[in-house]
Amino acid sequence: MPEGIPIDCGSARIRPYHLDDLEDLLLQADHPQVATALRDVFPHPYTRDDGKQWLELATGSLAATSFAIESSGDFAGGIGLMLSTGERRITA
Repeated sequence: MPEGIPIDCGSARIRPYHLDDLEDLLLQADHPQVATALRDVFPHPYTRDDGKQWLELATGSLAATSFAIESSGDFAGGIGLMLSTGERRITA
């Protein structure tokens, strides 16, 4: 886990994903406006299997680049980095 995580941002907090984020993730991710604002690979409708698969990745191989956002102690969404390659390998 990157040093400094979780990060408190006043009314919000950036923290690692937890497997028990599933129910809140499903509520947030299945909203149609979420899918339209994200990359084409983001599924809609967002199913329980989608959520389980994401949390496995976000708590495993993508844990260093994928984070949950909390607001008032509740899961509110996610944020992540996509690491670049080639001449842009030092950027995200």
